[in-house]
Amino acid sequence: MTIRASAARTGLFGFLLLSLCTGAVAAPAKKKKADAGTVPVTETQPADASANPPAASEERTELDTMEVTGSRIKRTDYETAQPVLSIGRQDIERTGLTSIGDLLQKLPTAGSALNTAVNNGGNGSVEVDLRNLGSQRVLVLVNGRRWVNGLNAGSSSSVDLNTIPISIIERVEVLKDGASAVYGSDAIAGVVNIITRKSFQGFELRSQAGQFLQGDGLSQQHSLSIGSVAGDTSVFTDLSYTHQEKVMAGDRDISRLPTYRTGLTRGSSRTPQGRFVFTPDPSNATLPCAADGRCNLTLKQGENGADQSDFRNFVSATDRYNFAPVNYLLTPNERVSIFSALSHQFSRGVAFQGELLYNQRKSEQQLAPTPIDIGNEASPPFNTMYVSADNPYNPFGQDIGRSSDPAAPLPPPAGDAAGELPVVGPNFVGGVGSGVIFRRMKELGPRVFSQHVDTSRVGGGLNGDFDALSRLFTWNVGFTWAESRNAQRETGLVNIDRLRLGVGPLADCEATPGCVPVNVFGGQGVNGRGSMTPEMLRYIGYTGQGSTEQRMRHFYGYLSHDLFALPAGIVSAAYGAEYRIEAFADTPDPLVQSGASSTNRSLPTRGSYNVKEAYVEMQVPVLRDLPLVRTLDLTPAVRYSQYNVFGSSTNYKIGLRWKPVDDVLVRGTVSTAFRAPSISDLYLGLSDSFPGAADPCSDYTGASSGTPASPEVQANCTDTANPANGGAEVPDTYEQPNGQLLERRGGNPKLTPEDAKTYTAGIVWNPSFLPDFNAYVDWYRIDLTNAITTLGSQTILDECYRKQPRGDTCSLITRNPGTGNIDQIVNQNVNIGAINVKGVDVSGDYRLPWHALGDLKLVLDTTYLLEYTRTVTRSEGLQGQNRGDLGQAFPRFKANLTFNWSRGNWEAAWMTRFVGHQTEVCDDGAGPSLKTLGRCSDPNNPNGPRNELDDTFYNDVQLSWHMPTWDVHLTGGVKNVLDQDPPVSYSAFANSYDNSLYEVPGVFPYLRLAKSF
Repeated sequence: MTIRASAARTGLFGFLLLSLCTGAVAAPAKKKKADAGTVPVTETQPADASANPPAASEERTELDTMEVTGSRIKRTDYETAQPVLSIGRQDIERTGLTSIGDLLQKLPTAGSALNTAVNNGGNGSVEVDLRNLGSQRVLVLVNGRRWVNGLNAGSSSSVDLNTIPISIIERVEVLKDGASAVYGSDAIAGVVNIITRKSFQGFELRSQAGQFLQGDGLSQQHSLSIGSVAGDTSVFTDLSYTHQEKVMAGDRDISRLPTYRTGLTRGSSRTPQGRFVFTPDPSNATLPCAADGRCNLTLKQGENGADQSDFRNFVSATDRYNFAPVNYLLTPNERVSIFSALSHQFSRGVAFQGELLYNQRKSEQQLAPTPIDIGNEASPPFNTMYVSADNPYNPFGQDIGRSSDPAAPLPPPAGDAAGELPVVGPNFVGGVGSGVIFRRMKELGPRVFSQHVDTSRVGGGLNGDFDALSRLFTWNVGFTWAESRNAQRETGLVNIDRLRLGVGPLADCEATPGCVPVNVFGGQGVNGRGSMTPEMLRYIGYTGQGSTEQRMRHFYGYLSHDLFALPAGIVSAAYGAEYRIEAFADTPDPLVQSGASSTNRSLPTRGSYNVKEAYVEMQVPVLRDLPLVRTLDLTPAVRYSQYNVFGSSTNYKIGLRWKPVDDVLVRGTVSTAFRAPSISDLYLGLSDSFPGAADPCSDYTGASSGTPASPEVQANCTDTANPANGGAEVPDTYEQPNGQLLERRGGNPKLTPEDAKTYTAGIVWNPSFLPDFNAYVDWYRIDLTNAITTLGSQTILDECYRKQPRGDTCSLITRNPGTGNIDQIVNQNVNIGAINVKGVDVSGDYRLPWHALGDLKLVLDTTYLLEYTRTVTRSEGLQGQNRGDLGQAFPRFKANLTFNWSRGNWEAAWMTRFVGHQTEVCDDGAGPSLKTLGRCSDPNNPNGPRNELDDTFYNDVQLSWHMPTWDVHLTGGVKNVLDQDPPVSYSAFANSYDNSLYEVPGVFPYLRLAKSF
């Protein structure tokens, strides 16, 4: 199925600019006392609050009915059986943030997720994770309707929140419960419902700018809002521009080295001067090589590599390359958005509501220059080339990276300090010429990954009510069209096919039109400009270009009404049907597809699915006005989903809402939830990766080590029926030649949906003797099964060879029956895992009237993680741990505390965010070890060295002044006012701290001006 809209359709949707649309979720009216069942950061504001803010003492007018996130039944009471967090527009503005995704990631219930501080592995997106279950298990709605998913080829089922401009948001409701019975797929960990501004009168101009005290990271956000309400028609339009500038890793102490306070011991062997590891020809006896006959050389500083005397021994502790400073610590991001909403009341019973959004994002990430390896001891595809003896720049007069004497093999080189050797590929033979050249292509400049993302969303719907059968029916029908397209560009890459010709036999190069011999020996040369001439760089260097597209079409219709009366009240019901089409396509650069690029090979992905759904939800009053039962209601719901790719799924939910007395609400839910496999889960094209993994069959007889493997391993390695062994025994002399194995990752069309059971139970206390005080305690449990995951190469190997009887992963391993070498491991998505999560949320808010001194409001929101158990092939408890990678932080305790003060035209806020301590493994496999370097806080832990990430407090302040004469709001604030640094992490993937959980180091002041007309 093609994913690109035709020009005719594109023109049609452009024509609909003035009548756009999805039906909106009605905003709950404001109460003087906070709504039970909600944990507001501050009070929820009405839709036009920014234009006409009510006085502090003003009571709000109650709406007849409203729709609350987590239910399709309109009701008069905001209190529901499930916990909902409401974040109003004023709360958003107090943070000083310019992305709603950044705000949501700071909630205590949020886990660590992709954001613009993620450079290596980031793509400019910001996602939200709830309950540490992954952003793919959070459903994001806008005005109660699904938003188009993001463009991450590895996970196409997560929404990029940077496609939703913060200036259009009236409030955000976060349902902290599973909701597949109401909303369908993805709503396992919870639902984020973003409600936009609509009823606005006049003009509003807002401008904000700020930067770190270090003088970098300038961030600015400007918006113009225009609204009109005339009779039965209202129109709202918002234009916004957001720009975030970069912060370099080299400009912060914690991130200017590969690993904090370990010098260059964790640097890279791929240096601009080059590292040359090979077995020399006996005629090169003057080279400074080791006693075992192996050379490990680098170019002397200031030499040009024209003579053998220009080289010296490589010193691992000081000669490694510091790749860290070139990386972004905060990635640049620019967004331009237009949003328009239109509503019109045709008659008493029929109204139209529509909206349009166009958002353009330009973003980029930057890494150190491209590393290349050349030689038979390198990993694929670099092991298919060698430097020829007749290369005009080769000072050694012999082939390097090609074994010319296979009859006299030498053992593989020993692993070096950073674990980068041995890097011996399956072609390793030993003998003269065997080896590998490591080189950093500094002449090509850093690798820059840029994205140009265009997101469009148009929707329209009719809603209304009618009387029939002595009942009032409300209805809503509509359609949503959404697309997101990303044009990707990557600079600084190397064409492997051309590099092979450029360094190989001169005759091959001369026979190829345009070929230029390449010099990999001259380092940065005497002038520091690099030995590679512009002609060489033009020949082997190139810029890669690819594209990704996501599309959604959504049709829906809902009907709700009262059914009949019971002694305790009216039974209400809502019914609905939906039809949705999702399509995704990823087209990598052609050289990346063919494997001729210096980056990992990746194949294209294209696929689509459709789903038909129907649901029913009810509200059943059971008891009322009895002793210890002021109210007792049940809210059952069930949803049926029929997918064309894997079949059907039925999910239910039942909620209980009990008020024993007026001041106390007891609530609870039991439900099932599911997540359908995304298109990339199902159809992602295979891509290459080279993880480190230990082959259990290596030296399984103990011939080299003297210690044979376990009987189980020996039996599985010699079993000719083992599909991984290719019908032959693994040779008893086999030793693993390469610490990095070729892994093929990709989708799996045989996947089935993830399933979950969710439970919540809570108490809301609104004591009548303490006005304006609210307290909330909610317990939750989520049991996720059939989780979609990858096993990982090491798990696949261990399951196949370390168990008797062997596991069922052997078919994923391809081993050469002659040499015993592992040719590849297929690590596709599979349904195998389970995650079990338990925790408690404790929250509250209290408004203290200080009379002449103003009003003070305190808001507390906390969560405590009781259990986080993840099972792939074995269970492990992760609560309180940090695994150093995206989405792998599990602090037990997180909290937000806010003090809001207002008096007259002045407002002030102090906001504190707390992240509890975590422990991490303090061993990265490199040498000297972190324990030896004194970097581990608990070096003698019986389970191995551990390091603790300390408790962390972030503090933000803000002061705002309203000038009524000019109707101007002037706001100043400082984020991280106490200059809190993130805790150092030695397991972190980059920057020596978890950048998906902690702030970029530095104090960040900002100013904002808002003018209404």
